[in-house]
Amino acid sequence: MNTPLLIAECELRISQLKIAIARNTAPAEVLETTMALHQIALTSLKQKQPPSADPGKFSFSLAVQSLSLTHGIPLNDVAKRMGIPARSVHGVLAHDKPSVSTCEKYAEALGVSIMEFFSAGHYTTLRACA
Repeated sequence: MNTPLLIAECELRISQLKIAIARNTAPAEVLETTMALHQIALTSLKQKQPPSADPGKFSFSLAVQSLSLTHGIPLNDVAKRMGIPARSVHGVLAHDKPSVSTCEKYAEALGVSIMEFFSAGHYTTLRACA
């Protein structure tokens, strides 16, 4: 992976999204969500620690956080939908080793299929800026 090139491309795409938002060329919420995902990827690249150490490896926290951003559902709302305290969500995200049934519960709370949930949990899904 050519990290400096990916960083430059992410920064360029973020700038382009800011211009598109200012010009109202697409729905602002779509552009802002896309920009947020690019910023997550950019931060990870700059830290040289992608959300998942292995691009092919599933990251539960990446899945929950990216779907939460994409669907505009704050983590506190995810917790409410599941009937659990918000601190429980943050605790599970920190450990990043959930069971399949836990993934299914989070997918339901986020309003996505389990396949979409697992797809969102791979680093390669954030490489839209590459």
